[in-house]
Amino acid sequence: MKWLKIVLVISIGFFLTSCTEEELGLDSSTNYVPLNENSTWEYNNELSQGSTVLSGNETLNLEIKNQNIYQFSQIETEGFTGISTSLLAGGEVFKRNQSLILNANLDLDIGLDRIILPVTDFVLYNVRSSNNQILSTSTGVIEENINGFTAEFNYEILSIHKGFQEEKTVNGITFENILISELQLNLSAQVFIIFSNFTIIPRQNVMRITHYFAENVGLVFSEVHSELIFDDTPSQFSIQLEDVEFSSTQALSSFNITSNL
Repeated sequence: MKWLKIVLVISIGFFLTSCTEEELGLDSSTNYVPLNENSTWEYNNELSQGSTVLSGNETLNLEIKNQNIYQFSQIETEGFTGISTSLLAGGEVFKRNQSLILNANLDLDIGLDRIILPVTDFVLYNVRSSNNQILSTSTGVIEENINGFTAEFNYEILSIHKGFQEEKTVNGITFENILISELQLNLSAQVFIIFSNFTIIPRQNVMRITHYFAENVGLVFSEVHSELIFDDTPSQFSIQLEDVEFSSTQALSSFNITSNL
C-alpha cells in the first residue's frame, strides 16, 4: 500500500455556513496566529487510511528567526506529526497587511520518489478577503528520476479564503471568532519512456486541507483529505502503482501564548 506523506501543510467536506468579518463584528486587526516567541501549541493527531487508524501527539513551538520572521518547530511526543503543523514548521512565516505568509517546501512521498514543491510568499490567510477568494497560487514543473526514467510533475497549489465562523468546539473547549482557510494541491505527471510520454497521474485535485484559526490563539483544528488516482502505466516502467486515499485531523489540546512585553 502506497502512502502519501505530506511534510508541510484537505477538507473532508466543508458544509458549515461561513460569515464575513463584518457579520461577526471583527476588524482587520484581529490576530489569528499570535507570533509571540516561545509560544506553544499541543495537538492530538489522527490519520485514517482504509481500516488503519493512527494516532499521535505533538507540540508546536514558535521561535524568532530574524526580526519579524518566525519559524515553528515540532516535537513529536507520540505517534506522528500532523500535516498542518508540518506545513507551518516546514519553513518560515511572517505577517504582512493582515496576512500570514509562508516560505517553505511541500514534501511529497507518493511511493515513487520524494518530490519537493516550493511555495514562496504564499498567503495562508488574509483577514480582509472575501469568501472563496483565491489568496495565493503557486505553479511549476519539476523533473524527478524514477526507476531510471524521467518523470515530469506539473503542480498547482492554491490558498482560498473560506470565511469566518462564530465559534468552534475542539477537545471540549469552545473557541470564538474563527477564520477558515483552505489549501488545495492539483497534480499531474508524465514519464518519458522510449521516445514517448506516458501519463501516470492525470491532472486531479490530490489534496485539500482546511485550517481553522481562532482569534488570539492560532490553529485550533485542521482536517485533510487526500486522494491520488494513478493511470495505467506501461510495462516498461516496472512499478505497480496503487491509488492512495487517506484523511487526517489535528485538534488543539492545550496552548500557551506568551507576552511580547
